[in-house]
Amino acid sequence: MTPKDQQLAEAMLTRSIALMRFTATERGNVLRLLRTMEEELTELLTFSGKPLTAIKREDKARLLRQAREIIDRMYGEVRDQVAGSLVDVGKIEAAAIVAGLSKAFQAMIEPNLPTDAYLKRIADNTLIDGAPSAEWWQRQAGDTLFRFKAAVQQGLAQGETNAEIIQRVRGTANGFTMVEGKRVYNYTGGFMQATRANVAALVQTSVQTVANAARMDTFEANDDVIKGLRQLSTLDSHTTPVCVAYSGAEWKMDEERTPVAPNKLPFISPKGAATGTPRHWNCRSLMVPVTKTFRELGIDLPEFPGTTRSATGGPVAADMTFDAFLKRKGDAFADDLLGPGRAQLWREKKITLTQLLDQNGRPLTLKELKRKYGAVQ
Repeated sequence: MTPKDQQLAEAMLTRSIALMRFTATERGNVLRLLRTMEEELTELLTFSGKPLTAIKREDKARLLRQAREIIDRMYGEVRDQVAGSLVDVGKIEAAAIVAGLSKAFQAMIEPNLPTDAYLKRIADNTLIDGAPSAEWWQRQAGDTLFRFKAAVQQGLAQGETNAEIIQRVRGTANGFTMVEGKRVYNYTGGFMQATRANVAALVQTSVQTVANAARMDTFEANDDVIKGLRQLSTLDSHTTPVCVAYSGAEWKMDEERTPVAPNKLPFISPKGAATGTPRHWNCRSLMVPVTKTFRELGIDLPEFPGTTRSATGGPVAADMTFDAFLKRKGDAFADDLLGPGRAQLWREKKITLTQLLDQNGRPLTLKELKRKYGAVQ
């Protein structure tokens, strides 16, 4: 990694932390909307104090119709909330890349910025695991309605009280947090717990997907000074095997995204996006540019000194590999991250970290690794 690329990577990694904080705020805003939906569904299930087990067929049909209206309305608000933020994320990321390129090249080039209209199309049309963001929110609404219907039908079939059916939806109160001077109870055990987790993951992945799409389009708009792409994976105990294997991999800035030796992994993995990253739900990896040197651009200037980036345990060189990072962290850390079997194969040099995946970027099981690389015990 050249000093210019280190500087760009450092700036992008620093900004990714700010993006994570923004994502946390956005998740909080969305979860507040879900709490409102949960309260409205709970109020619906109180049924004015009458036992739900005694309701007539037409009353049940009306209740489910009202539930659908509540769920559709609230998810519509959630979708609009996130969509507006995604447009801003795209604009901010593109502008930051352009500013970073200008600084890295000491203002000797004038980087190109995608138009606002183009960036808005990115936010509207970028695919998340094969589907547009709006479709994912529609799926979430449908899943929530399905689970709500199932909770009511199961409760009625078992002759449960209204309170017991409500518990199926929101779970049991488990402590509270103070929000704007009011107690907000934390519920666990109902189907809404899984719904909240799914929505939080969708918010994070949506933000990361659009941010990466905006970066990639800005890289492509400046392919006269950018010759390749490199994946930087967060160096900590939460990194997935997929991103461990992809860490530090490079590709040419051509239409095919040709791997740069020694990397052989494809730019687009089965679970990845056309932007390379994010490669999975809740992915935190970044795609950073590999720039041309001053001399490759015909500018007679030396590259300036490098920098560092942060990781668990303190700053490390910006071009540190995951291999070096794992060796520094020790056996226990590697066992926890990779699993004892995979970590032992890696320590014995029977596999490299990139061999955790097949040639299409799919994770291999421990059994497959042992069979593929002649490590059968």
